[in-house]
Amino acid sequence: MQQPAASGGPDANKALVREFFDVLNKWNGLEAFAFLSDQGSWWAAGDLYAGDRRVTGAFSKAEYMALFKEIQASFPNGVMFTIHAMTAEGDRVAAEVESRGRHANGGLYNNRYHFLFVVENGKFSLIKEYNDTHHLFELIQANGAR
Repeated sequence: MQQPAASGGPDANKALVREFFDVLNKWNGLEAFAFLSDQGSWWAAGDLYAGDRRVTGAFSKAEYMALFKEIQASFPNGVMFTIHAMTAEGDRVAAEVESRGRHANGGLYNNRYHFLFVVENGKFSLIKEYNDTHHLFELIQANGAR
């Protein structure tokens, strides 16, 4: 079994996470998802749907990019992410993050997250997202969430 290539170390990995959120705050999904390897995946806690669209669970890069386009449409002025704390060890970075944005339905989205990033070869091979899914559900329930 081939071992993954070593990451750039904890400090470099934390810098990569900071850079990812800086790019994500520009609300440019294509540029932000360049940080995720082509074989990478995004996992979000919960069992939440917006209409017929699953918005939590496990996604390939392509699946999450498609979902992100819909998220972008739901937040026409974007969402800003603020990193409050990070811890890194080996190829993993844990980040405490807060988001803030105005949904298309007029509701304020202000969520708190714990992300786990796994870094291989200078890109994320896995992003795990834990957030307040009830807050998200309340925000989008008027738009058919279940």
